[in-house]
This record gives sequence, structure tokens and C-alpha cells, in this order.
Amino acid sequence: MATVRADATSLDRKRRRSQRAAPVALLALVSALLLGGCALLPPGGESGEATHERLDSLAGVADSRVRVANILSGFTRYWSTTVEITVADDYAVGDADAALDWLLHTAWSINNQEPNSGVLVGFVNPDGTTADWDWHGALTAAGYDADWIGRGMDEGGILLFKSENVTGVLGDWPAAVPDLPAGVLVAD
Repeated sequence: MATVRADATSLDRKRRRSQRAAPVALLALVSALLLGGCALLPPGGESGEATHERLDSLAGVADSRVRVANILSGFTRYWSTTVEITVADDYAVGDADAALDWLLHTAWSINNQEPNSGVLVGFVNPDGTTADWDWHGALTAAGYDADWIGRGMDEGGILLFKSENVTGVLGDWPAAVPDLPAGVLVAD
């Protein structure tokens, strides 16, 4: 009879162990499925750090500033992305239309966090003043409200685009990383 009890006790222990292990196994399975699902999503864009390094390596770029920032207003977090290019002394912005399109797509390809507030882009000179490029004409040609978007140009050389104004133009976030088109930065 003692043998029967030992077998019953042994079975009870095994049953309790398997009951404790079931939630752990379920959690591991769900985690694996979730992480595996993320791996199936196509990667898009590049990090802000990678964008900064790529921009700084381009001919005609003295420096770049890439910033992904956020503010909390009440219970809502607002994200913005800034891409600012310092044009080298012996270069200038040539094709303003292509420059604007390239800057916007570059900012939209930064995949740290989707900008739900705005995208800020611009070109400045090494001394920090606004670079001389036909940004007003480029905005007008692209169908943007040049006066509203360009209101910050005098203060810091930055154009501000609300996210809802560029989403339809730039497509899904994050965009593919754009190549610098010929004629955007030209030797002076």
C-alpha cells in the first residue's frame, strides 16, 4: 500500500510542476510569436544617428544636425524630426525643388519615432545664417503655403511642416532613405 501512495504523491508533484510550467511556456510562446512577427515587418528608413553620419559624409555638407524630439502636453506626446544641413563654404544649394524634396524625404526616413507633430528642415551657412536658396519658390512649386511654412526662416533657417501636411506627399513612414540628387549641392 505504501507503494501506491508514493506513486500517487509522485503523480501529484508532477501534475503541480506541469501546472506551474504551463503559464511560463505560454508566455514564452507568445513572446516568440510577437518578436517573430516584428522580424517579418520590412525595415524602413534609418536611425537618426545613421542619417547624421551619412549626411556628414556627403560632398558639400560641412555639418548636419539631426534631431528627434518630443514634448508631453497633457497626456499626449508630440514628436518632431529636424534635419538641418550646414552647407560647406565652397558649396551652394543649386536645385531648390530637388533640395526641398530630398530634405523632406530624408527627415521622413528617420525611423526613431514617427513625427506626429512636424518635420523641420533647412540649409544654413557655416556661420549659422540662413543659406541663400530659393526655398520660397520650391515651396510654392510643391503646392505648400510658403508664407506659413517659411515664417521661421529668418530666425534660424528652418522650414516647419506639420506632419499632416506631408504625410500624403511623402507616403508611409518611415520612407526609404533617399540618395542626394545631382545638382542639390553644387561647388561655388
